[in-house]
Amino acid sequence: MYEEIEMLAKRARAASVRLAQTSDDERNGALRAMAQALRESAPAVLKANAVDVAAAREKGTKESLIDRLLLTDARIEDMAAALESLAELPNPLGRTLEQRTLESGIRLERVSVPLGVVAVVYEARPNVTADAAGICLKSGNACILRGGSMAARSCAAIARVLSAAAEQTGMPEGSIGIVASTDRAATDVLMGLHGLIDVLVPRGGAGLIRHCVETAKVPVIETGTGNCHVYVHESADFDMAREILVNAKCRRFGVCNACETLLVDESVAAEFLPKALSELADRGVAIHADELACEAALAAGALRGQGQSALRVDRASEQDWETEYLGPEIAVKCVAGVDEAIAHVNRYGTMHSEAIVANPSEPEGAAAIERFLNEVDAAAVYANASTAFTDGGMFGLGAEIGISTQKLHVRGPFSTDGLTSYKYVLRGDGQVRFYRMGEETLASESSAPASRPGRCEVQPAQSVSRPGEVASRRSPIVSEGLDNLGADGAPARLGIMGGTFDPIHIGHLACAEQVREAYGLDAVVFIPAGSPVFKRDRDVTPADDRLAMCRLATESNPAFDVSAMEIERGGDTYTVDTLRELRAHYPDNVELVFITGADAVAKIFRWHESEAVAGLARFVAVTRPGYTLDDEMRATFEKSPFTVDFLEVTGLSVSSSDLRRRVSEGKSIRYLTMSRVRDYICEHGLYRKEC
Repeated sequence: MYEEIEMLAKRARAASVRLAQTSDDERNGALRAMAQALRESAPAVLKANAVDVAAAREKGTKESLIDRLLLTDARIEDMAAALESLAELPNPLGRTLEQRTLESGIRLERVSVPLGVVAVVYEARPNVTADAAGICLKSGNACILRGGSMAARSCAAIARVLSAAAEQTGMPEGSIGIVASTDRAATDVLMGLHGLIDVLVPRGGAGLIRHCVETAKVPVIETGTGNCHVYVHESADFDMAREILVNAKCRRFGVCNACETLLVDESVAAEFLPKALSELADRGVAIHADELACEAALAAGALRGQGQSALRVDRASEQDWETEYLGPEIAVKCVAGVDEAIAHVNRYGTMHSEAIVANPSEPEGAAAIERFLNEVDAAAVYANASTAFTDGGMFGLGAEIGISTQKLHVRGPFSTDGLTSYKYVLRGDGQVRFYRMGEETLASESSAPASRPGRCEVQPAQSVSRPGEVASRRSPIVSEGLDNLGADGAPARLGIMGGTFDPIHIGHLACAEQVREAYGLDAVVFIPAGSPVFKRDRDVTPADDRLAMCRLATESNPAFDVSAMEIERGGDTYTVDTLRELRAHYPDNVELVFITGADAVAKIFRWHESEAVAGLARFVAVTRPGYTLDDEMRATFEKSPFTVDFLEVTGLSVSSSDLRRRVSEGKSIRYLTMSRVRDYICEHGLYRKEC
């Protein structure tokens, strides 16, 4: 048996490599062919299913499980339609999930790819055979299916039809495999094939899932049991609550999204429960009730007329709160309010599907709904709707391979996207990574990288000096007052704050002011970058706009100034060029103090011409409260030629990217930047088309 299953897995592994290279159109054609073949083979499939059903009834299997096992013409048509709906879904493979350019100039993409070989172990649900095979093929995965012994003939018949149809359209042999053995040991063999099976998906009762989780040597996506609850809040509309309850419990007893426990606020139990329990009894549901619910059940019995079946009621035990009945039984508990309801669900629920019925128009009802939705830990939480909707088809997934009750790698109903992973695709221009003098650097940093298509290019306002060339002019590079700083020979300190400033915000201003105060700076000059080297992965707002916003933000502080020197210089912006120009401009009695963030200074050894940068200025790295410099970094700076101080400041929680995002989403940026900057953004339509 081991050799047979191992060979099945090896064929699937080989098929998975070829499947990953097929096009979406090719896989969609196979899905449509599989659907048609299933329709044409319906008589043979139904014949095999009839044998399985007869054998199950002979063993005394309860009817709710027979319902799961039973196939009909309508159910086969549903299976075929689900395969066709999968063909209409977007391609889950080859999607670019992320793309950006690294500091090294390497272009990075994160792209969706198949998992490889997916094993699905399930019980008496022959329709899972078609769903799993279709979802795996759509997502470029090979699959190995292991149905329960009760449905062995049905699952084998369906798998043979689907596998043959897929191969006839050009899908590789072994794309859809099924374990023929009904020996339970076959499942353990399958779960132990580490290196051949990429992931295992168990679908079934608590015992099967627990065994898979505890035994498997391959990763498992746990599709847990469904001990689902409906909670009726005191504000609920009773007619709506009864309709939701009956649907959630009685639509199909043997499914994992069926309600197994009813919770009702004590304040309305006597009014709500008698009629609700009577309606459940009409559908043959037995009641396991706590003391207060039992009293309501007596009232329900009194409501029932002659000829109606008697209520089947007994006192609930602790075991009832934990039970997934998968049959015509329900536990009923009265609770003191939403606190107890949430606590009960989180203790006894299986993180599957949970529902609250409450009136959102009443303050108490609205508050209860929000608390329930936020605090209940489940894959799906509902307000005023049946738990029966937790289903791949209902969620627009076409079909589902399972309903995950774990939090990694997927949660809730999952389909094609849940059977994908991703890989990083990186494209470079010859970059290499090496160490120099004990410090990690990039080989490409010794020279300015060539500009690449797709980034914002800033044209110089006038021709002054070429990038990297020290300007020899004495024309003002700052305002008139600062241009002559230090000319009298007295010691002076000039703060320099560079950045994209896209846009400038209160964090920049607060940081500059606190450094100015702490270090006795005569002034701080803000220098917006012209063409920032490390912003090539996104478009940058035109330099004229960023310069204008900086001037508007700083005009009320006489100690602040703005320089357009990097914009006027043109070309790529490097700190070393700016510091050289300033150092050449000011006499030696003016100390240059470069203000930057702690995150940026940690990469200072990788800056362009970093050794030259070290001798041109003192550095102040601003940190958030509580920031601690690790010993390794501290020792690195102590041994380096850099003079770096770390200064804790407040007000660093704001970021330019946050402001851009808020503007693009139509949210307010009031108090996050100066009012005149905010007005400028609105007037010039920056970051979105309308203000």
